[in-house]
This record gives sequence, structure tokens and C-alpha cells, in this order.
Amino acid sequence: MQLATLDWLRQHKSILFAGMSGTGKSHLAIALGHLACVHGYRVQYTTSADMLTSLHLALATDDLQRKLKQFVRCDLLILDEVGLDRPERQAYKTNDASLFYKVVAARYEAARSCIITTNIQWDQWGDYLGDDIATAAILDRLAHHSYAISIEGPSWRAKEHSRLNRKLPKDEGGGANCSEITA
Repeated sequence: MQLATLDWLRQHKSILFAGMSGTGKSHLAIALGHLACVHGYRVQYTTSADMLTSLHLALATDDLQRKLKQFVRCDLLILDEVGLDRPERQAYKTNDASLFYKVVAARYEAARSCIITTNIQWDQWGDYLGDDIATAAILDRLAHHSYAISIEGPSWRAKEHSRLNRKLPKDEGGGANCSEITA
């Protein structure tokens, strides 16, 4: 409830949500972003993969500076799912860290807030972005004015799956029982 006051946003702080899939990180980030919109803040939501793809395309078309402004200008940037897209990032890996750094450093210098969600440990970001030194600079800037919140617990989706399947009658025809799926 403390985050819902938006004091952190008025103070130009950021929020870093970490935890496994299904623990509510994106839900919280989007709810806080919606609340910020209601209070007149300019908010942009994107996934890490979409931002990096967009920046790579801008780099290829010599339009990087204009595209960077899109991610820097807003009052609150929500970067969702950092680390979730590792397989498709492999093609771009060499520039990911420098492009991610350009966004984070510009927002840091402009005292603009971010909400970042990740399902990988902080020490795995270098692997994800492909450059340990640039990643250290990214995390240093992110951590300086941020609240890091680790969300632990079971996946809401897995819990909901179990709840729904307890209500189903047991299959007596020898077919597969959906409740056997685990996360």
C-alpha cells in the first residue's frame, strides 16, 4: 500500500521487482503504472525484449537518438520481463547491454523513475545482456535510487490451476487428468 501513495515516483525513485514467474510482479507494475496515469504522470509500458528490439531497429535505420527519447521522456518507464526472452535475444546479444545502458543512464541523469520486473537474479543480468561491465554500470544506476523488492512464493497461475482442477470430477475413462501438470 505504501507504493500506491506514489511518493517514490514524486521522489524520482524506481522499483525493481524480482521473483519467479507467476508471483505478481507484472500485475503490480501495471497497477502502479495505471495509478500513475490517473494522477497525471506520463507512463510507458514495454517488455525488455520489445524495447531492445525497437532500439536495434532504430540503430540499423540510424534513428537511435529519436527512439531513445521515447524511452527517456516519460515520467515512468515500466520495463517488464527482463530475462524472460533470453533465447530470442541471442541474435542481438552484442549490443543489448549498451542499448539498455543508454536508456537507464539517460533516465538516471534526468531523474526519471522506472519499474523493472525480472525473473532472473541480478548476477545473471550480465549473461542476459551479454556484457558484464556494462551490466554492472546499469545495475549500479538502477540500485542507487531504487527500492528492490523480491517477491517469493508459488506461482499464482499454478495455484489457480490446482484450485480449478480440485473442482473437476476425476476422469474415469482412463484419459489424462489435467491436475497432473505442475509448474
